[in-house]
Amino acid sequence: MGQWRTIGIKPLLNPNWQLSTAAEYTKQHYFDSSAQNGNTKLVSSTLVWARTPRQFFYLGGDFNRETTKVKQYGSDTKSFRLGWGQEWGKGISSRLGLGFSQRHYKDQAVLGGLIPLGKVRKDRIFNVNLTLWKRDWHLFGITPKLQFSYRKQKSNIPSLYSYDRQNLNLIFEKSF
Repeated sequence: MGQWRTIGIKPLLNPNWQLSTAAEYTKQHYFDSSAQNGNTKLVSSTLVWARTPRQFFYLGGDFNRETTKVKQYGSDTKSFRLGWGQEWGKGISSRLGLGFSQRHYKDQAVLGGLIPLGKVRKDRIFNVNLTLWKRDWHLFGITPKLQFSYRKQKSNIPSLYSYDRQNLNLIFEKSF
């Protein structure tokens, strides 16, 4: 549970280019794990190029700093992402996104607060997301979308923190 504040701007550089920047501060408070209480600071920037009215590409980067009461849970994450959105014939749309992140923790990992692992945790994370939907399928302004996501995390403590995960989700989205 947390409190957050976000500010951002989305200037149009010209009719086909848009730059979106944001800064966010979140205060985190956990009822059952005070060791992870703290705050998160995020800065983000994304450049979008609308090649045509039916196709766009984006490129972005983020920096996220998580500060926690117990230093081993705090981390800095640097992320890079790119993607492609397309409107196809017969009302079909798609969005493909790729991302890469490096997360570096602030102190040596300790398992269960008792067993020191002798390393400061470092993770490399790769993401792929594909979303498909039909633009004319909606009810009360809500559009169902099918999303496949894949995440691969490689850690320098692999037996605990390296994994692959795939998800298939049905999303209901409303745009304002």
